[in-house]
Amino acid sequence: MEAGNEFLLGYIDKLNDKFAKLPLNTTDLHRTLTDMDNIEDAMCWQKQCTVSNSLTIQYDRVMYILEPSELANGLRRKKVTVFDYPDGTIAIRHEGVYLPYSSFDKVGKVAQADVVSNKRLGAVLAFAKAQQDEIGLKRSRQAPSRRGQKKVYEEGQRRANPAVL
Repeated sequence: MEAGNEFLLGYIDKLNDKFAKLPLNTTDLHRTLTDMDNIEDAMCWQKQCTVSNSLTIQYDRVMYILEPSELANGLRRKKVTVFDYPDGTIAIRHEGVYLPYSSFDKVGKVAQADVVSNKRLGAVLAFAKAQQDEIGLKRSRQAPSRRGQKKVYEEGQRRANPAVL
């Protein structure tokens, strides 16, 4: 093992002499990861959205309704950031503060089996399902897939929103 390690030292020098190239700019442009930076936030999809007068946000064909609070009431017509994490969770923040919310999915499908059987209602639901299938409502392709999406609001931790559960 010692002989192999000694060989590698000389071999690495030979490889560097053969393949190494000097950079055009010698300044180290890497950013240090500070306490303010969060690697999960840096690696997720982020989008700025405007809060409406009714405390709603539109993101990826879903309406997010902010819980009324002193902070949320002051955010009307202001920008908030929607964090869409790779695991499907969503967080809404303003200046680092998590905002509690509930969601209304506009693309939700009618599942006839979930509704109690009724002769007239069954026919209407079957018609609605056929219309939805014909239109082919789908999510936008701008944002990542939201399979198994959860709601998030607590600072420092990504948990399901207890207001909705």
